[in-house]
Amino acid sequence: MKKKRMVWRRGFSLCLALLLCLSLLPAEVFAADTELKIFQINGTDVTSENAGKLDDSNGVTYGTNGSISYDPDTGTLTLNNVTIERTGSNEPITCTNPGAAGTIKLIGKNTLVCSKGSVSSATKNYCAIGTSCLTTLTIEGASRSDSLTITTGIMQPQYMSGGICLPQSGSSVTVRNCTLDILCEGTSKDSCSTNAIYTKDGSITIDHANVNAVIGKNSSQKTLYVFGGTAIYSEGGTLSIVSSDITAGAYSTKAGCWLAGLEGKTLDITDSILNLTVERPESGTAANAARAIAAGSKCTIDRCTGTMSGATYGIEGAATVSGSALTIQGGMNAMNTEPTMSGVDIFCGADAGSATAVDPAGVTGNYW
Repeated sequence: MKKKRMVWRRGFSLCLALLLCLSLLPAEVFAADTELKIFQINGTDVTSENAGKLDDSNGVTYGTNGSISYDPDTGTLTLNNVTIERTGSNEPITCTNPGAAGTIKLIGKNTLVCSKGSVSSATKNYCAIGTSCLTTLTIEGASRSDSLTITTGIMQPQYMSGGICLPQSGSSVTVRNCTLDILCEGTSKDSCSTNAIYTKDGSITIDHANVNAVIGKNSSQKTLYVFGGTAIYSEGGTLSIVSSDITAGAYSTKAGCWLAGLEGKTLDITDSILNLTVERPESGTAANAARAIAAGSKCTIDRCTGTMSGATYGIEGAATVSGSALTIQGGMNAMNTEPTMSGVDIFCGADAGSATAVDPAGVTGNYW
C-alpha cells in the first residue's frame, strides 16, 4: 500500500511539473498550431508568429522599414516593402487551405520574382501567386501608391504559367485601391497558356486601381514565344473594371496563336482608361483570333477612354458602348459583331489616321 501511494504521488508530481513547464511557454506556440493558415511563402506556412521572422532562406528580403505580418482572424497577409523571390520549384505565394478566402494587403512597394531557373514540365500550373485551392483572393492597398510588381520568366508547366492564377472553379480575384504591375514572359512549351491574372467560372473585379498586365515580353520589351494566353482572363466568368487605369498587352512570336488583352464571358467596364494591345506575326484570320477584348457573351463599356488594338479584332463579341472616346483597331475588323452604341461619335477608316466621321444611323456591319 505504501509503495502504491508513493508511485501515485510521483506520477502526480510529474503531471504538475509538466503543466508548469507548459504554462511557461508563450501563447504564440499554441496559437500557431491552431490558427487559420491560408498562405505559404516559398513552401513555408505563414503564421502570426513566424511571419515577421521570414528571411532570405525563405526568399524574403526587406526594404526600408519592411515587414511581413499575418492576421489569422481575417486571413490577411500584409506585405510592407518586401521582395519575395522564388526558391527551388516553389511558387512564391500559394495556399494550402481548400475553399479559403484570403487577403493580401499592400503597403509601399512590393515585388514577387519568378525569373530564375525553370519549372518541371510535370508541374501542372506555376504562377507567382498560385492558389489552386483558394477560392477568393483580395489584393488591396490604402491608395494606388501601394504596389505589387510581379515578374515571371520562361516557364514550362503542363497547363498554365503566369502572375496571379486561381484555377479552382468558382474562384474570384478582387484588386482594389492599389497598383499591380505584372510581366509574364511566357512558356517554352506548347499546350501551356500564360495569363497575368486568371480565374475560372468566377470573377475578376478591378476597382479604383492601376493594373499593367503584359504577357509575352521581357523586361527589355522583346517579344517572346507564347503558345496562347490572355493578360486578364476570367474564364467562363465576369470581368468588372470600375474607375481604373488598365494597360493590358498580349504578344507572341508564334503565328496563329490565340491571344487577348481582356477576356471573359461577360465584361462590364465603367469610368476607366483602357490601353490594350495584342500582337502576333499573323493577323487577318479568325482562327485562334488575337483580340484586344474577347467577350463570350457580352461586353458593356460606359464612359471610358483609350485605345484597343488587336491583331485580328479590336473587340470580339457583342458590345454595347456608351459615352466613351475609344480608338478601336483590328487587323481583320475593329469589331467582329455590329455593336450597340449611344452617346458617341463614330469615325471609321483603314486606320486611325484615315478615319472619318460617319452617321451612326448609317453604320452597318460592313464598317466593322
